[in-house]
Amino acid sequence: MFGDIYDNATIKNLTVENSEFSYYGDTDNYETYIGAIVAEGSNNTHIINCTVKNVKISVTGNVKAQNLYIGGITAYHPFQISSIEDCTAIGVEISYPDTILNVTNIGAIAGHTYDHLIKNNYYLNCKLNGTLKSSGFGFELDDFPNASGLHLLDLSKFDQGISTTAETVRTIEGISYYGGLIPLSSENPTTGYHTVYSVDGNEIENDSFILASDNPVVTKQQKINNYTVRFDSNNATDGTMDDQVFNYEEEASLTENTYSRTNYSFTG
Repeated sequence: MFGDIYDNATIKNLTVENSEFSYYGDTDNYETYIGAIVAEGSNNTHIINCTVKNVKISVTGNVKAQNLYIGGITAYHPFQISSIEDCTAIGVEISYPDTILNVTNIGAIAGHTYDHLIKNNYYLNCKLNGTLKSSGFGFELDDFPNASGLHLLDLSKFDQGISTTAETVRTIEGISYYGGLIPLSSENPTTGYHTVYSVDGNEIENDSFILASDNPVVTKQQKINNYTVRFDSNNATDGTMDDQVFNYEEEASLTENTYSRTNYSFTG
């Protein structure tokens, strides 16, 4: 829609739907930008509340560009004091041949961004045809919280007693979707134990997870607390002692002292 937007421009509340963008590359351009709404942004430019839906972007031919950027919303938006906010990509399909050697950044939301505000952007049912050689913002890559996939969340698949404060972030054709970080909570565990959550059978380290699939099964279990005892050598001249780990309220013996110090005796 827009090739370049210049300083202090704002693009907002636009929808591009049921469209195809095709680029045939046969030039030696140093950089090539392809975006459904904005190809390239400049300083203090903002893209707000824009949507692309059922859009196909394809690249063919002998593309010789050293840097190729493709984005569902924008291809290249790297400048300071700029933002991409509240945008949504639905059914975006990006295709290019694997013979292209210098594909740089491709994303359902943005191909490349740098040093500015990117928040509350989501994508649904987007597809990449081609080998991704480096990441953009979209396609279930490590791009949270800049852009997150939309998914269904069935709370009946949570173990009894597990709750979340997560709220739906988009409603599309009457269907409510969640996205991004899903915090978890439950009643306090038994004294001496802590709660561990698992998502689709995989234990998570914290009390939250990034939603990456529809209707995950979330379970919990209580695990006993353990404690680590470390031995202070107290200026010993010889000897080493490994740490010991003890479970809550389980009796166990300390390792016998192996430290020694010249001209001193250990008396216990």
